[in-house]
Amino acid sequence: MHRLVTVIGGINIDMHFTSLAGEIAPGTSNPSRLSVTAGGVGRNIAVNLARLGCEVQMIGIVGSDDQSAWLVDGLERSGVGTAGIVRAAGSTAGTYAALLHSNGTLAAGASAMEVIERFDVDELTAGERFIRSAQSLVIDGNMPVDVVEQAIAIANESGTTTFVEPVSRAKAERLSAAGGHVFLATPSANEYEPLRRGRLRVEWTVITNGASGCTIMRNGTRIADLPAPQVDTVDETGAGDALMAGIVAGVEHEATGPDEIVAAVRRGIDLAATVVTHHGSTLEESE
Repeated sequence: MHRLVTVIGGINIDMHFTSLAGEIAPGTSNPSRLSVTAGGVGRNIAVNLARLGCEVQMIGIVGSDDQSAWLVDGLERSGVGTAGIVRAAGSTAGTYAALLHSNGTLAAGASAMEVIERFDVDELTAGERFIRSAQSLVIDGNMPVDVVEQAIAIANESGTTTFVEPVSRAKAERLSAAGGHVFLATPSANEYEPLRRGRLRVEWTVITNGASGCTIMRNGTRIADLPAPQVDTVDETGAGDALMAGIVAGVEHEATGPDEIVAAVRRGIDLAATVVTHHGSTLEESE
């Protein structure tokens, strides 16, 4: 598979603290195991797509510190193009910290992503060629809303199939102000409502329900409910990113029919189930 997919989104450090004593207890210190990996919704999707055989170009922003250089180097080693990544002088890499119960489910998360707000439409203009030349564009909802709207407008004008991962309820609320046509979005159940009542025209919506699977909607009409396989979860971080990568890799163009969409979502669900069985937020190279 050699079609070009461009991903616009976050590139950051992930810190996962997994409890050594069952559930995370609020209001006190919790003995935990720490793992530090490269992360970011956009970055995870890009790496997964590259491991699925796609040609991938990343657009995003990092700082000028050593951790940022390490993040960019890791993308390059994973086969992701980095010419669209901006290095912001005087900024440090964004960081996400997850507190996980011992069963790998999320107890709480915190992020310090100030650097991503430094990415503006002028920076996007510099990387516009990567959107126009791509067959598919994936947008991470962490990006500023004016950047998202401009990216969608460029993609719509160029005939580039556009996918959106809303990331969180708060980011979905922000995305609801953006306009344009999106081929497919992957909100969770609580992210769906703000997207539904917003300005974005979303043709296909894959509503994620965690371990219960996904509901597929087309222009507001329910098409299918797909269950998720039962697995022993180690770390659920990155499941949604793997789902999106699996879907994008399976969708050739906007004329893709319902049967192909269902098959692509099913593949995405299986990839997400694989990712949660190990530490780290992406598919391993052998998968």
